[in-house]
Amino acid sequence: MTQRSLEEEARRRLEAALGTGEPALAAAAPGRCTLVGEHVDYAGGLVLATAIDRHVAVAVRRARHDRDRVVVDGGCFEHRPGAQLHPDGGGYVLAAAEALRHSGVGITPFEAATAATLPAGAGLAASAAVICA
Repeated sequence: MTQRSLEEEARRRLEAALGTGEPALAAAAPGRCTLVGEHVDYAGGLVLATAIDRHVAVAVRRARHDRDRVVVDGGCFEHRPGAQLHPDGGGYVLAAAEALRHSGVGITPFEAATAATLPAGAGLAASAAVICA
């Protein structure tokens, strides 16, 4: 699946789960394979990593209500902007949005959906890819 078709799949999942709305913007980011230096990057160590040909895509659009809604792996998770995040699904998308809001970026409530060819939990930085996308 190409990066572009993965972005289209995220748009389809958004519309299928939450209905029609504004046109969604979509972006994809690759996973990565760490060749040398696993788990030392956050401690200031040197790392040699490379992007791989598996991606995570996120489609996002403005919400018609006062809550963020994220569709991940068939589940739909809601969050009121500014409220404490709960450790349920959709956490990486919601946490990235809350971090941006906390730093002063004006993000209105949104609806988002993900699609991926990058397997979660495989050590290929799927969480980082979804945050980047």
